[in-house]
Amino acid sequence: MFNELLNINIKAYSVVKLRELVDQTNPIVVLHAQATEELLRRYDNNAVQIAIHEESSNILKIAFENGHRLSQEKLSNINEDDFFDVIFDATTNSLRFRKNPSKHTALQESKLEHIGGHRMRILAYMLEHPGVPFYYRNIYKDYSLSAEIKGPSTFSKTIAALRNAFEQKDTSGPYIIKQSDGEGVTRSKKGCIYMINSKLRYLIIRHNPKYFRANSGIGQS
Repeated sequence: MFNELLNINIKAYSVVKLRELVDQTNPIVVLHAQATEELLRRYDNNAVQIAIHEESSNILKIAFENGHRLSQEKLSNINEDDFFDVIFDATTNSLRFRKNPSKHTALQESKLEHIGGHRMRILAYMLEHPGVPFYYRNIYKDYSLSAEIKGPSTFSKTIAALRNAFEQKDTSGPYIIKQSDGEGVTRSKKGCIYMINSKLRYLIIRHNPKYFRANSGIGQS
């Protein structure tokens, strides 16, 4: 049956058949996303569109704890406010963090309205890779991150904006740290090197980046 579904022509389906397909493919994320998007394309009714979008978004959200995917069962058993130092929900562009994580202060919310979609993509990517060194060239490994990064200066400005989101005054921490390149310096041909502090706990919620990148809450500037 799965092979049969992979070869279907969604655009040739009637609305009734599309609705049946949505119900039928809930566990098959790719097909579910394609079918719901085709339904949205055909419908003008806002209430129907909102309902389908919410259903699709709930299926396609993925949670990461320090770079490792979380099951919904595990996530439901965690008291987020007590457990994590940073909670970034890329589907709503909301960021909560502890001003002083070493003292386990309460989570506070940061304003992200003006930092831009590409910077939020980079923030999510860095939070999913704590302890990994980043400089402007290795951002190009992921095409969705590279569009606005023209060189070391642009990347440094992006890092400064992300530090401001954490109300962090400099690159000594607690969240974004300037990293040595292994030769005792922090500036080389690569430009400045940064990383997210791997000693803290992060929760990132985002749409499935593989199947739904174009419609992700991240990146909508």
